[in-house]
Amino acid sequence: MERTVRATRPQLVCVLADNSGSMRGAKAEAATRGIREMLMKCQMKGPPGRDRSYFRFVLIQFGSHAAIDEASYMKPVREIDPDSIEIRGDGGGTNITEALEKVCAGLERYLHEVVEPHPERDRYPMPVVLLFSDGHNGGSCPLGVADRIRSLHIDGDHVLIAAASVAVAGSVPPDGNLLREIATPGCCISVDQPELLSEFLVQVGSSAAVSAQELARIAAPLDRPRLEGPAPAVLSGPVQDSADNGSGGRRGSDSGRHNGRRHGGKRRHRNTSNHVIVQPSQPVGGEAYGLGD
Repeated sequence: MERTVRATRPQLVCVLADNSGSMRGAKAEAATRGIREMLMKCQMKGPPGRDRSYFRFVLIQFGSHAAIDEASYMKPVREIDPDSIEIRGDGGGTNITEALEKVCAGLERYLHEVVEPHPERDRYPMPVVLLFSDGHNGGSCPLGVADRIRSLHIDGDHVLIAAASVAVAGSVPPDGNLLREIATPGCCISVDQPELLSEFLVQVGSSAAVSAQELARIAAPLDRPRLEGPAPAVLSGPVQDSADNGSGGRRGSDSGRHNGRRHGGKRRHRNTSNHVIVQPSQPVGGEAYGLGD
């Protein structure tokens, strides 16, 4: 039976927003605008009534540490003032792992205590997680917790992670490879303009899509690959890509690749972005349930 969003089974949309210092300025403003417009668009969907929202919302901002936005915490979108949301780019570093851990803990409980016992569990859309970042993870490797999130499911339908790598000209390229590994396969895009980040949040977050194919169709037009990825080690002699040099060169270690270490000498960036697409969302509903500890 197809999963569909209804007032009795709203979809949970969790936004993991990069609030690190490198987001300050146009990128933070675009993120703020995108989340606000997403909320307003979500508020317009569904039958009349403050308590009949088609969506519930969670915002986790991450810099050096991750923090849940308590004012909007798991509320129906019609109970949220969009103007109360702001991304400032003042959070310091980029701790993607901590943000994923917070959302994972809450999603595990949410699915177990809200969705699983519901009489319409086979029709509830699963939660969708939207992650965007313009930097390199500064915490421990996030791939283990990302795997746990993607493995969460109800009757074989899994929680989905859609990601946007914000690779704006003039900024240090983000670790697009890592974001692609975090996202559900095929559900990561790269954007090269702040306006496209806004569009990603609005279009994907309010889509109520129930399949990866639907979200792929929505997000693919926003995909604008630029130079992105971790800084490679300095090579002696002519510059060439270890991945393509025919000599069996390996990718960097997890610690170097996922923490974005810099090495001495000049930085060289290779375009590692595939034409990737975003992921489907699925429903959740029932009583509000908090995320994180």
